[in-house]
Amino acid sequence: MFFKVNEPLMKWSKEASEDAGELGDRVPLEALLEKIGENDDGSWLHLQRTLSAGTVPHTGWFKTSDVHQVDTPENLRLKMDKWAFLKTCVRAELSVNALKDTAPCYINADYLVALALYESKIENIGNKTPKTDATGPFQVTSQRWASMIENGKKAGKENSDFQFNEFQRDVYPRQIFGMALLTQQDTKAISEAITAHDAAAGTNGSAIDTGGYIPTYSDIFIAAVASVKAAIELRKLEINKKGNTVITTLVDALDADRKGEMERIFRHNHHVFKVDKAEAEREGLKAGPRTVSDLYRKVEEKLDQLLADAFKLMNEMIPEDIPVKPKPGGNWLQTAETELKTPWKNGALKENEAAGTKRVLDYFKATDLSTNKVLPWCGAFTAFCMKENGVPVVKGAARAANWKSWGNQNIPLASKDIPAGAVVVLSPPAGNSARSGHVALYSGQQSGKPGTITLLGGNQSNTVKNSDFKRSKVVAIRWNETGGTGADSATVEGLAPLLNLIGKHESGNNYTAYYAHAGNKTDPELTTMTVNAVIAFQKKFVKGGSPSSAMGWYQIIRKTLEGLKSSLKLSGNEKFDAAMQDKLGVELLNQRGLQRFLSGSLSETNFAHNVSKEWASFPRATGSKPELSFYAGDGLNKAHASLADVRAALKKIKNNA
Repeated sequence: MFFKVNEPLMKWSKEASEDAGELGDRVPLEALLEKIGENDDGSWLHLQRTLSAGTVPHTGWFKTSDVHQVDTPENLRLKMDKWAFLKTCVRAELSVNALKDTAPCYINADYLVALALYESKIENIGNKTPKTDATGPFQVTSQRWASMIENGKKAGKENSDFQFNEFQRDVYPRQIFGMALLTQQDTKAISEAITAHDAAAGTNGSAIDTGGYIPTYSDIFIAAVASVKAAIELRKLEINKKGNTVITTLVDALDADRKGEMERIFRHNHHVFKVDKAEAEREGLKAGPRTVSDLYRKVEEKLDQLLADAFKLMNEMIPEDIPVKPKPGGNWLQTAETELKTPWKNGALKENEAAGTKRVLDYFKATDLSTNKVLPWCGAFTAFCMKENGVPVVKGAARAANWKSWGNQNIPLASKDIPAGAVVVLSPPAGNSARSGHVALYSGQQSGKPGTITLLGGNQSNTVKNSDFKRSKVVAIRWNETGGTGADSATVEGLAPLLNLIGKHESGNNYTAYYAHAGNKTDPELTTMTVNAVIAFQKKFVKGGSPSSAMGWYQIIRKTLEGLKSSLKLSGNEKFDAAMQDKLGVELLNQRGLQRFLSGSLSETNFAHNVSKEWASFPRATGSKPELSFYAGDGLNKAHASLADVRAALKKIKNNA
């Protein structure tokens, strides 16, 4: 149900709910508002501006008499803004991975992009799946959307990113967050089901020590395009060495309604689930439904290409979100290379030999798992290499899956620019009796074999060695930029020309300013409050009727501050003082491509354009009217900084670098 305002200038109600957005006072006549709720007697409507591409949709309360209902517009499903889509995927990754129950089932933004490439070529399309009501970039059915709504409720009301309603399925930023959360839930469900299956079969007795099954992206992809039940049952068949089973066996075992749905899914994805005549002749296969083993082969092949395409697109359109390749190595890799030579004699020593057993037990001392016997030890070896160099390790370091949260940079799965020493987490290889996955270091000596990645790690053929693994088994690539992010990676002093220009036009160079209180100094004194206290104040401020929660020198809104808290791994107890605000400001610049600009790989114009997406007071620097704000036309924002001043500031910080 959709509405428009009766007058061009409206105010959000001061009785707005806690998730009331930051649209401001002006609501243009042409703004399309979506109904997401109402009060008991229907006199107030809770409405949301639906076309806020790439941002959390803005919400507020209107008197029913101040708006009028309009037909569901055909233009609701606007042509996809790919930049906004990609940015929202990155933000959804951060939001999902910050949830307290996510570990170790973390998700990757590039997988979300790959899935959308498969389902819709990243277009906000209508239904393309016959006999279903699937729509949008992920072709989400009403049934799956209902699951997303329920998942959002479980995430908790405080996580407003995941509070969905029945009207939002065609609003693509909401669909992205819904799919991100569902992907995490599917990953968790598959992990738990296969771990339980292995425990019942007695095939993974070490799971209690080394963690449960790590789903492959093939598992997760099948769950997305078919169902999580299908992904689980197919993996069980593969584990039980029934790879020659024709996959329609799964369909035949279902009840009539579920069977009909699965048959439609298989038909829609026929090029993945079935061998057509041309492929049969080309590959020497039997035409028709695939076997389990051949399905995994085809899905891995398809995912490899989709992930490569996703990375290419992200690298072209949002390079600021792709980690800059750090300097090669890392002292921990040198330690691993030393261990390879002595005591492991380049793989000649094995774990069951006395010297090998002793060394393995030494590695476990670097973890929080105490053992006097040799357990799967890839995580222990990785932890040893880190601790020898004073580098933090993850909690539960003996478990491979836990390394998915190590470090402070997530490297896309298909990146061709991985730093030697990066931590790589793999799902278990087929036939491995211990299906708790594997963790090792990206080797500086890559074999270059197509479709593989060379890793240096422990417990590889019962020794330490360089080994090739299928790239399709990679579930996470992590890096720890030991110089830190934020103010440590580029000095505040060197960036002062740009930081001061931002402060001038956003807050009047006032660390204690907040929305509509530009001259504030002590009511409250923001610089004496903790980050958590500021977030709490922002929530209260907006709940009290303010259209914005922008605070401090850089006018950071609550959603952005919560994201910065996550990306910088802040506890929230840090002071929101000038130094912290500068650190946050620099981190926002880093997220917009600062390091690439300083290194010369991002042009001045493109970096200026990126910065304008963060601060509406800056000109967009591109297009036919480069002096306008990136958000010009929304009736709310306009550029205050001149393009000449921005370019002058950028030249100065580059000279200072």
